[in-house]
Amino acid sequence: MTRSLLLRAASPLLVLLVLTLGAAAALADPSGPVPDTPSRQAVVEAMNQVTPAVQACSNGWVGRAQVRFVFEGSSGRALSAQVVTPNVPTTVARCVEAAAQDARVPRFGRENFSVSFPFRLP
Repeated sequence: MTRSLLLRAASPLLVLLVLTLGAAAALADPSGPVPDTPSRQAVVEAMNQVTPAVQACSNGWVGRAQVRFVFEGSSGRALSAQVVTPNVPTTVARCVEAAAQDARVPRFGRENFSVSFPFRLP
């Protein structure tokens, strides 16, 4: 039975389900080459996305918090975000780490990728 004949014979709900699952599978496994690591622009964009939440952690403290990220290649999600600047108050550092953990980059080929980024807190 050809796909078009099968789709004509199936119920509209089944057709919608098949097409939705097909679209989800296509999105989950996009074709095309994946870079070994995220581009500099992708990292900067990810940092820009979390900067407002990171800056909201300042609680009156003014300074720079250097955050070391480890990103997972298959998903692009941050596996860890650790403040490595020694003089950041503990409560501020923990808040910054939690906010920075939401950073995402496009998926990439290597298993992991590490990068540090300096956030300026007001």
